[in-house]
Amino acid sequence: MIKTATRDGLPRNAKLPEILFNEERLKYLDTVDSFEDLIFARLGMYSGLRLNEALNITPNDIVFPERAVSVIGKGNKQRYVPVDHATLQILQCYLNDRDLGFNDKIFTVTSRTIQNRVSAIAEKAGINRIQVTPHTLRHTACSLMLYRKIPVEIVQKIMGHADISTTMIYYHTVPNIVVRSYYEAFGEGLL
Repeated sequence: MIKTATRDGLPRNAKLPEILFNEERLKYLDTVDSFEDLIFARLGMYSGLRLNEALNITPNDIVFPERAVSVIGKGNKQRYVPVDHATLQILQCYLNDRDLGFNDKIFTVTSRTIQNRVSAIAEKAGINRIQVTPHTLRHTACSLMLYRKIPVEIVQKIMGHADISTTMIYYHTVPNIVVRSYYEAFGEGLL
């Protein structure tokens, strides 16, 4: 079956992922008022973890020297996902305050509770342009990684996408990624 492409190269029925723009992302993080919600938000926004991947993390899964976390993703596949320095510091403080065994889950809530919290934080932050879900945080991470010039093949591995075309869709969420890359390569004009 041949896919019918639109003018921007996406199939006609393709829906672009919803993301938080920079100002919204910062407002969201400023509104969070618990360590657990902050850690979840940062793991979603900066590491691109899926809801269940984050909820299943144990202290044993965190590899502090490598600044990564081991997760089991779709298809029961294990992958190591980088975690930014600030999130690791918050996570370390959180773990220091709790008496967890190596295999105890870090998050003590259900997926429904996290979904409700994410939505409530977005509402409290005044983000009403889109419906914010845990997967919105993941979409935001993927777009942000591409915007920050992480090679698409690396982003694919971090996100756990089986097919690179899934990762490529995120170029369409922030159109100036492509334009900026063009001008960085060619400057103001060609001779």
